[in-house]
Amino acid sequence: ILKKSEGSNILIVTTLVVFVILDLLGRSTWVTIGCTCITWLGDGFGDEGTFVSTPVYDENGNTLKSEAIKFNCPICEKTLEYSKNFYSQVGQYQCSCGYKRQDTKYNANVFLFKNHSRIELEGESFEIPLVGLYNAYNALGAIVLAKEIGLIDLQDNLKTFRVAFGRSEKRKLYKHNVLIQLIKNPTGTNEILKTVDTDSHILIAMNNNEADGKDISWINDANFEKLSAATKEIVVTGLCAQDIANRLHNVGVKQFKVIQDIKKAVNYIGKNADSDVTILTTYTAL
Repeated sequence: ILKKSEGSNILIVTTLVVFVILDLLGRSTWVTIGCTCITWLGDGFGDEGTFVSTPVYDENGNTLKSEAIKFNCPICEKTLEYSKNFYSQVGQYQCSCGYKRQDTKYNANVFLFKNHSRIELEGESFEIPLVGLYNAYNALGAIVLAKEIGLIDLQDNLKTFRVAFGRSEKRKLYKHNVLIQLIKNPTGTNEILKTVDTDSHILIAMNNNEADGKDISWINDANFEKLSAATKEIVVTGLCAQDIANRLHNVGVKQFKVIQDIKKAVNYIGKNADSDVTILTTYTAL
C-alpha cells in the first residue's frame, strides 16, 4: 500500500496494530478514528475517479488552472509533471528522472454530490454523509485499510459515522440547516470552498489566537475568489474580521457585513437567513 521503505513499513504495521485493537473495542470505533487520521496514507490509494455534480473540476477531473501549484521532485528537485491533479500535491505525477507515483492496488470511482459522496470500489458502492473530495479520499483510505485487515460491515459503519466537532458538522440555527466547516490553511480551505453553496447564507469567523495560529497571511493564498459568486450577504466576524473583509473586497465580493462579536454575528445571520447557512470558522471561533 505504501512506499516500500523501512520507515513506512514500521508506520503501517503500527497503524494496523492500532486498528486491530480498535476493532476489538468495537467496529464503529475504527471508522471514527480512521476517517480522521488516515490522511497521511494519501497517495497510496487509487483514485482513478469520475467526478460529477461539482463545478470545480474540468471534464477530465483536473482541478481548475487557477488552483494549480507546482511541486518539486523529492529526488532531483525538478518540477513534477501531472497527468491528473486532484488537490494540492495529490494526483498522478511523474518526473523525467524516473520518479513517479506508485501503481495503486485499489482503484475507485468517486462521485461528489451536494450533501454526500459515493465511492465505487471492486463492485461495491459506499455512501458517506460528507461532502468534498478530501472527505471521500479519507473515507477511501479507511475502506481499503479495513479490507486489508479483514473487517466487514463497512457500509453500516460508514452510514453511522459522525464527524468531529466543527468538521462538516451539521446543526440547526433558528430552524435553518447549518453546515460548519473548519478552515485553517490554504489547501484545506480551498477544498472546503469548492463545497460551499453560494446560494446559502455564509458566515466566516476568523480568529488568530494561539490555537489558530497568529499569522493569518495564509488567507491570501486561499481561493476566496469562489465566494464572489455568493448570492447573499456574507457576514464576517471574529478577531480578524477586518482581514477577511479586506480579502473578500480584493477578490470582488460585493455584499459583506462586518460584525466583530461572534455571538452577535451568529444571531444576526440566524435571524435574517431565509435558507441554509454555511459557517467557515477557525478553531477558537468555534
